[in-house]
Amino acid sequence: MITKRQLGLILAFFGFLLTLGIFAVEWFEAGNFQGIGPLQRIALVISFAILVLGITLLPFGDRPA
Repeated sequence: MITKRQLGLILAFFGFLLTLGIFAVEWFEAGNFQGIGPLQRIALVISFAILVLGITLLPFGDRPA
């Protein structure tokens, strides 16, 4: 059984990876848009929301998810 702390760590990890991935795409200049494009902004908001959700689950400890 997965606990809320474990679920929080998983969500925070994937949210962080997604955020880094969005900036990596920009760093490698994979798109045609100069700067962060509109779809990247949407993805950035979603990945940041996943990261924040994961962090808020951490204090709940060993309760089942």
